[in-house]
Amino acid sequence: MTTALLSTLLMNSLVTGLVYALFASGLTLVFGVMSIVLFCHGAVYMLGSYTFYHLFRTWELNYLLSIILTMAATGCLGLILERFFFKKVEYAILPSLFVAAGLTMIIEQSAMLGFGTLPRSVHSPFVGIIKVLGGIVSVERLAVMGIAIGFIVLLMLSLDHTKTGRAIRAVSQDVQVASSFGINPTYMYAGSCFIGCVMAGAAGALMAPIYGLSYSMGEPWLMKGFMIIIIGGLGSIPGSVIGGLILGVIESFGMFYFGYLSSSFIFIAVMIILILRPKGLMGHAD
Repeated sequence: MTTALLSTLLMNSLVTGLVYALFASGLTLVFGVMSIVLFCHGAVYMLGSYTFYHLFRTWELNYLLSIILTMAATGCLGLILERFFFKKVEYAILPSLFVAAGLTMIIEQSAMLGFGTLPRSVHSPFVGIIKVLGGIVSVERLAVMGIAIGFIVLLMLSLDHTKTGRAIRAVSQDVQVASSFGINPTYMYAGSCFIGCVMAGAAGALMAPIYGLSYSMGEPWLMKGFMIIIIGGLGSIPGSVIGGLILGVIESFGMFYFGYLSSSFIFIAVMIILILRPKGLMGHAD
């Protein structure tokens, strides 16, 4: 393998892995705080892509403004999901799982009826290619990588250095203790669901110009999101970043060498990590 090819594959791995991490960070945040599996996370990702598509291509808004509005829209959807669905079943694990699965079907069928079954594409405002360490990478992918890094860092800083972020972390660690200090868990549940769906919407908006759009596009992302949080450790956002990067590397190099057989290597990697670290790379022992 030449240095140029290695550099190209690594850059593609970073781009894909960081957006995977962005997507999975929302999934693991909801699980860590609410202890529920947001099975409709992939559907929210899909809605984020279509929202960006209409804002940027149909309404011809600014690229970054379209991403921000997409994140706001999917965040509001997260509030609706928490308030009118998950709260109604009292955040119980099994009922919430069935509710989320039902919501996935409803969202996907609605998207199919509203947007049609034909795949769509949206152009990127970033054109051209540049050389990085001898490898070739598109300006579009570099821009996506930079934006994804910015969102992930912003999320981590918000959770560590804001009052609401610290309250969300407190609820994720011990609901009863957090409540004794005056923190309302219900508000934190709503906040985590809002942030989680914001991250899914951001990932959908960033990947829409690269992968295109279809009403079923969220299903493989949901599976990959689960694998990422298993690799990184349930409830750990740094773990989701590590898991996303690992998945990106395996996928990029595996696709180059083995084509679609690379999917099997992803599952093998998950099994090996679970054998060596049953709680994931960044998971904490009980």
